[in-house]
Amino acid sequence: MRRRDKLKQTGVLKTNGSLMNKIFKVYMLLMFVSCVVLMVVFGIRFSSVYNSQARSHMNDVTVAAETGLEERISQIDQLSVSILINNSVQKNLKEINYQTLVNPENTSFQTEKAAISSEIRGSVFNVPGIVSAKIFSLTCCQEWKIYVDDITKEKIYDQNGGTLWADDEENGMIGLYRAILSVDDFKPIGYMIIECKNSYFSEKLQSVPSTYKNRFYLLNNDMDIIVSSEKNMYGNSFPLETRDFKNVKIVKDPSTGENSYFTYQYVNNGWLLVSTINVGQLWKNIGIALVSVL
Repeated sequence: MRRRDKLKQTGVLKTNGSLMNKIFKVYMLLMFVSCVVLMVVFGIRFSSVYNSQARSHMNDVTVAAETGLEERISQIDQLSVSILINNSVQKNLKEINYQTLVNPENTSFQTEKAAISSEIRGSVFNVPGIVSAKIFSLTCCQEWKIYVDDITKEKIYDQNGGTLWADDEENGMIGLYRAILSVDDFKPIGYMIIECKNSYFSEKLQSVPSTYKNRFYLLNNDMDIIVSSEKNMYGNSFPLETRDFKNVKIVKDPSTGENSYFTYQYVNNGWLLVSTINVGQLWKNIGIALVSVL
């Protein structure tokens, strides 16, 4: 009898031990599953927040790059305004136009040209990157038709003193084209062309600090790259049309061919600044940041 009772007690103990073991295993499994779920939720949330911050950073970097370009554009624009209102430029252009009408055979005008050149030379040399500033009278270069991007004298005059910007792919230049209006009656008396090197703008893009190694591309109206932070990109086409910018999140970077996120910002002269960041680089940074938090 005692032996039977002892066996029963031993059986109960074994049953209780087995049950406790199962409960413990279920508890550990639940803990593991909970930890995995929490890790996944945390990872998704963290990557979402980090991605949002990265996007915000990209926008800030793009704006900073655009501001740098605007400074250079503003310098050239201010130079053109100073030329436009210069008394010597106004006086001598009017004299050339008048003398051409009364004496068409006189085509030299060395005195007037020298006076204009001496007035603008100092201003031009004060702006680094500018290669030349050319001034033409109304009757100059009658056979001249097109510079670049189909810009004609007629188009320049149609702007009524406003600026036209164009890139000269053949010579690696960017030019400002502007009619010179009389300060007396605001009628055109000539026009100017100010040319500068592409590097005058690209060096600004190359100097923008970025955590994510952004690449920058300044595009003209034909979506061709005219200035870039990367080398040997001038004249290449950006692989996306303007109409698709709001609907597409990832683009093939024109310099690397890799999938990249991008942001964009219009510049005051109508050109488009695009900033890209490699998708893999961004997620690599997210992974590093996540591991460091854990």
